[in-house]
Amino acid sequence: MKNLVRITALATVFSTLLLSACSDNESDASAASDNVIVGEWQIVDFTQPGISAMSAETAKQWIGEKLVYSSDIAQFRDQRCRSPKYHQGEIDARTFLQDFRVDPSVFRLSTPVKEVIVQCDDFAAGSHLLVVDEDTLITPWDGVFFFLKRHSTTL
Repeated sequence: MKNLVRITALATVFSTLLLSACSDNESDASAASDNVIVGEWQIVDFTQPGISAMSAETAKQWIGEKLVYSSDIAQFRDQRCRSPKYHQGEIDARTFLQDFRVDPSVFRLSTPVKEVIVQCDDFAAGSHLLVVDEDTLITPWDGVFFFLKRHSTTL
């Protein structure tokens, strides 16, 4: 029961962050040329700094998986979104991590950090991204933070 409450709390925080992504400090960046995440990315590592709905064994299975982002598709495994919309903005990294009940020192992110939200009905994992640098992203899913490295800038 406690785990269900914690998972529900994490889902609420994540939903709130997604809704706040539409705030005035963000720009609509649907055009591929304006989007810093366009390309192919590969999951290279993960961390579970707190309570997680996903097991470490399942998270390990995601290592090596690729995510694709372009103006006409966002794709991860069998999730495929045609005509995704990307919303970019800046967010305070410490606040973001504290909302997930994670000690900000775990990631050592500069703040503010660029945030990209992928808006699409049929795309969930990989839809919320923090841009660490031009070749590194972090995406949270089920209490696990996955690290992605740029695999290619061309599709």
